[in-house]
Parts: sequence; C-alpha cells; structure tokens
Amino acid sequence: MTARLPVDCGDLMSNDWEIIGNFMYRPSAFQTLVGLVRPEILDLGKVNIERVSMVELPDAMARAATMRGLDCTVVDLA
Repeated sequence: MTARLPVDCGDLMSNDWEIIGNFMYRPSAFQTLVGLVRPEILDLGKVNIERVSMVELPDAMARAATMRGLDCTVVDLA
C-alpha cells in the first residue's frame, strides 16, 4: 500500500484497534516453508546466509536492502 493511512491515535487506543500488516508474504508462508524443508524438498544449504551482530544493525539493514535471489541477512542477537 503506497497511500497514507491516517489513523487517529486516540481512536486506535480507545477502541482497542490493531493495525496488522505484512510485507511480501502472507502469515502462513512460514508453515508452508517448514513443510518443504522437513521432507528435504527444499535445500536451505543453497541460501547465501550472512550473519551480523546486533551492534552492526544499521549495516545489516543496508546489506539486506541490496539482497537478491537466495541472499539472506540474519541479525544474531547473541
């Protein structure tokens, strides 16, 4: 959605509303992915994973913005 969504904060809180959204994938996509990984239909070894620490978060976000194909940037919380 590229249009602005004007919502009054007072209305939001007093009516116990929630704004729920997702970018690119429907909420059930994770379950579908697990269903492909468990029986080894999908090989996650082909994914190019780059781990970065939480202190490098700004850099990780910049890298994630340029990912293509099977690239994956993971922020390590440890």
